[in-house]
Amino acid sequence: MTAAHLTLPRIEISGPILTENTRALSKLCSEQGVAVVGVTKGLAGHPEAVRAMLSAGLPALADARLANIRRMRAAGINAPVQLLRPPMPDELPEAVRLCDTFFATAPETLEALAHAARTAGREADVVLMVDLGDLREGAPPAELPAIAAHADKLDGLRIVGLGTNFACHLGLLPNHENLGLFISTAEEIETRIGRKMEILSAGNSAALPFLQSGALPRRINQFRLGESLLLGHDAVEHRPLPGTRPDCFTLSVGILEIWTRGTVSAPSRTQTALGDDLLELSQGTRRLALLGIGAMDTDITGLTPLASGLRIIGHSSDHTVLDITERPDLQVADVVRFSFTYSALARSMASRNSILLHTGDIKPENQKRAPAYDL
Repeated sequence: MTAAHLTLPRIEISGPILTENTRALSKLCSEQGVAVVGVTKGLAGHPEAVRAMLSAGLPALADARLANIRRMRAAGINAPVQLLRPPMPDELPEAVRLCDTFFATAPETLEALAHAARTAGREADVVLMVDLGDLREGAPPAELPAIAAHADKLDGLRIVGLGTNFACHLGLLPNHENLGLFISTAEEIETRIGRKMEILSAGNSAALPFLQSGALPRRINQFRLGESLLLGHDAVEHRPLPGTRPDCFTLSVGILEIWTRGTVSAPSRTQTALGDDLLELSQGTRRLALLGIGAMDTDITGLTPLASGLRIIGHSSDHTVLDITERPDLQVADVVRFSFTYSALARSMASRNSILLHTGDIKPENQKRAPAYDL
């Protein structure tokens, strides 16, 4: 806790920890022949944070949002970039200019991408996605070889790989059966197009426990990692990963008001303004602090106070209420610090109008602009 006056909440980033995490996981994966692509959407493409990841030797970056990639390119980041989400029709001209590899599967999308690439006078590399049961994106395994054969004939496209996702939508985890199906689908596609694929990208941070088990098929050669690099844990059980640290990011928020109030048990209570269920309140007289951050800024449920004796008891779109009864030392304008879940971090980094990025040992992206950082 420090007594300080903040105009806006702050995200504090440690560049050395981010580099250290990236280097540790790159080493963990490379020992099994897997290259790490750094997913930057949790950073909202912040250039200096991305550079901290790249300093660990990543071969490529990946993001789902073209705005983040535009931001990186404008800052002079020239590393190869994968566009994880299929481009929307009105994004295609800019996408083929800014991105190197595309994750797309629907024939209509592939045809539009091929046309945009030809118009731009280039060839777009494509990783086709196979849906192994998470039901988020990609074609069923039985349909994908025919799609690949069609796409391989389109001028402007080059089929370079096969990808899949785990635990993004329905929580599907990798196992021997679905990864075996992934490999056999890749082999069938290779037979149809007459060449080996360069990339077999079998997952994200949720696949790391399977890699650690030593059971990952040898042909898999790429993981797309975001949460694990930023927070130092796997995305399934949130267990610490070797050589990483969890404290790369913290959120600091100044206290706006403090009031001592008595809690009331009332039968007329309903859901919150956001439609959430109500928390059980500690009965009696409580000391409550009002914070200037809410659901429009981050995932409040993904914040955990770093100091003892503090408890979030509710939030609205613009405010969060903290029970500080056990901390009589806290006063208005004192700073409370929080750790993040991945959801809270990603939403906070995207809250560019309401959260000041204070990068600590990473220099600010635009030091002359205040209070919010500029995209």
